[in-house]
Amino acid sequence: MKRGIHMCPRCFFCEQQAKIINHLFLHCKVVRQLWHLFTSFRGANQTMPQRASQAIESWNNEGSSSTDQSRWRIVPVVIWWSI
Repeated sequence: MKRGIHMCPRCFFCEQQAKIINHLFLHCKVVRQLWHLFTSFRGANQTMPQRASQAIESWNNEGSSSTDQSRWRIVPVVIWWSI
């Protein structure tokens, strides 16, 4: 949209008015369920930050003491790629 391409300004998942990428990757109700699935599987209690960069930082800090750290770090990328 910033480049002049006409696009629907709504989120494709929840139909809410979403003009920013943080909604799509972090705060959409459908995407939040994906995040919750992975955090509950891990036993982590993560509050979703406002920005994607903050999400990556907190996600990496959460898994820093883990033995399967490399697998834990790839989860956000997998979720975002799926979206």
